[in-house]
Amino acid sequence: QVRFGLSLFPGPDQDCDNGMDCGPGGVFVDPAPMTADEINGFLGGANTCSFGTPIAEHLKSLLDYTGLEDAERPNYVLLITDGQATCDDPVPWVSALRDEVPEVKTFVVGFGSGVDPGQLNDMAEAGGTALPGDPKYYQADDAQSLVDAFASIAGSVLSCEYVLTDVPSNPDDLYVFFDGVLLERDPTHTDGWDYDPATNR
Repeated sequence: QVRFGLSLFPGPDQDCDNGMDCGPGGVFVDPAPMTADEINGFLGGANTCSFGTPIAEHLKSLLDYTGLEDAERPNYVLLITDGQATCDDPVPWVSALRDEVPEVKTFVVGFGSGVDPGQLNDMAEAGGTALPGDPKYYQADDAQSLVDAFASIAGSVLSCEYVLTDVPSNPDDLYVFFDGVLLERDPTHTDGWDYDPATNR
């Protein structure tokens, strides 16, 4: 249900053999359904390079990117960095993405010990995705904690509202199952599902 794309920095190509210290990277897979194979394939052939960590410049390059202008669903940047921004301050560009129409929120994941916690906290706050407590961003120090962060982020953006393809003739005949378990209807919206005839959700 989440449409993923892939953007990498600092290099503007897969070989990462040209670029500049404060230049943006590039978008290599546009957000679309079922992009896992394309993303994994590109990452499998990608090289690393040492052009610094131009987080601000890369976020700035996404301001007019049409892949983040989908008016039919929420738009997000999922930023993963293993270092501190080495050029401009990225926080204003996170805020600028929030000011876009439609709004683009930014999730922030710090990977490893080389990040700047204060900077990432500020980015998570500006991006509208701050976690309660400290840190306010997702910290991952190994592969499993990165997987856990991805799962948490994906779960937070998925909606639990579904538009039915047909209008039921009798809503009392609706049944909802989750992983094969029958769920009870709950008009109080405390624990269970409910149906809204006004929106057919």
